[in-house]
Amino acid sequence: MASGSTSSSKSSSEGYDYQFVEEPSDDLKCLICLCVAKDPQQHGDGGCGKIFCTSCIDKYKTRNDKCPNCRKVITTFKDERSNRDIQSLKVKCTNRNDGCQWVGELRYVDDHLKTCDYAKLRCPNRCGGGIFQMLNGGGTQLFRKDLQKHLDHECPRRQYSCPHCQKTDEYKHITGNHTVICPKIIIECSNAPHCKTTFPRETKHTHLSTCQYQEVACKYQELGCKNILFRKDLQGHENDDNVHLRIAMTTVIKIKKQCTLLNTQLNCSNMKNQSGVTSIFKMPSFKEKKENNIEFFSDPFYTDPRGYKILINIDANGYGDNKGTHVSVWVYLMRGEYDDQLEFPFKGTIKFELLNQLEDKNHFYGSHTLDGTRKSSKRVIDQERSSNGSGVHAFIPHGDLGHNATKNCQYLQDDCLVFRISVDVPSYKPWLQCTN
Repeated sequence: MASGSTSSSKSSSEGYDYQFVEEPSDDLKCLICLCVAKDPQQHGDGGCGKIFCTSCIDKYKTRNDKCPNCRKVITTFKDERSNRDIQSLKVKCTNRNDGCQWVGELRYVDDHLKTCDYAKLRCPNRCGGGIFQMLNGGGTQLFRKDLQKHLDHECPRRQYSCPHCQKTDEYKHITGNHTVICPKIIIECSNAPHCKTTFPRETKHTHLSTCQYQEVACKYQELGCKNILFRKDLQGHENDDNVHLRIAMTTVIKIKKQCTLLNTQLNCSNMKNQSGVTSIFKMPSFKEKKENNIEFFSDPFYTDPRGYKILINIDANGYGDNKGTHVSVWVYLMRGEYDDQLEFPFKGTIKFELLNQLEDKNHFYGSHTLDGTRKSSKRVIDQERSSNGSGVHAFIPHGDLGHNATKNCQYLQDDCLVFRISVDVPSYKPWLQCTN
């Protein structure tokens, strides 16, 4: 047979499938897989004497106990003679297509492959580039003869020390992201091309604090000078007294006007043009108050720091025609510290909110406006609070206080209601209300 011929085999071969220097004898081939037999077994005991791979015949006998050649019952034994002949066959290295020229006996193939320069190995660093890309498991395959060179000079995941700061990490990190944070790497001034100085990154702030091309603000900035100049030009600019005197005078005049306006606003701090002044309070023991018709009174509060003094009254079980079905809310004027400076009768709008205790929305809203025509709007003089209240009789039905899953809303929780009161008081004759 011609040199370089290979034994034929099927994809399910269990025998040796090497490229042999000379075509092996058919007597050394497995009758089942047709390759040179591995661990050969011979059909003896009066059989045909054909040989089989151990694995091939073991599988075959699970399906059929008759020899595929002579049809006699198979009885086999280990064929040492044939095995010696097979192990002495000359074969070529399995890496021959990659350049290996080794030829040797079959018995030495495994030893050769352990040191073959053309064996394909995976980079131990499991990097992502190289000669042969792995089809699974990740990493890179290389010839054994090239592996050390790859580990020393090519692998992006090899350990590498920064030449500037000596920090050690993977090569791809040191030559990548590290270059933009390395404190020792030499950089140029951010004021280039005007400034041509270079320095270690860690001294950048020190350099910029003296760099003659760093833009800095004039020291008279707070007086109104808006010039920003190179540091080298700053002293000459700041020494120009005439320019800065004019700027300073303009700024002083502006500040004086602002102070005059602010003083006017401060003197009129008790003007009644406040809106959105709020008070929040809780009404506990709702069930007891409802069942026993007990009224609840909030702590008194002022509509603003120098405003009207009021308090809120809650009827848990309702009032009048709404008794037993609704919550009623009332507002009462009280005798206050600043009443002499205020106008009466009281005019304003009271906004009542019953707060949702599950989230900050879907609060229940109602309002009541006093236009000055009711007794409840008159100034309180001879008693602590007005004997007349004014408010909303049918503020909210009792049935709406519990949990509403659709709106994620619940006003009554832990037997407690929480109210927020906002007061909007329009301004009366502010020129009369600015006195102390």
